Amino acid sequence: MGYDAILTCISAIHLAGEANPAAVTVGGVSQELSALQGSRTVYGASGPIDLSGIYSGGQGSNPVSKVVPILRLSIGGTVTFVDLQQTSPAGTGG
Repeated sequence: MGYDAILTCISAIHLAGEANPAAVTVGGVSQELSALQGSRTVYGASGPIDLSGIYSGGQGSNPVSKVVPILRLSIGGTVTFVDLQQTSPAGTGG
């Protein structure tokens, strides 16, 4: 997942800097995340990363049909696996 996260960030940075690589900003990169869909889908180690561009509840682009690990972090710093959850396809709201 770390590889996929870095690859996705790099893809958004490239899009944000298409017109002027010297003028890439955090906001510009954030805005380009929703462009990572369709022909701009990122092909990571976990499979295609297609961000919906659907914004809800103040959150940015959401991954489409991805398995997400649910982890529990204890006060002592121990990480425990809880479950795997499948995200809903874009537009289904589930």
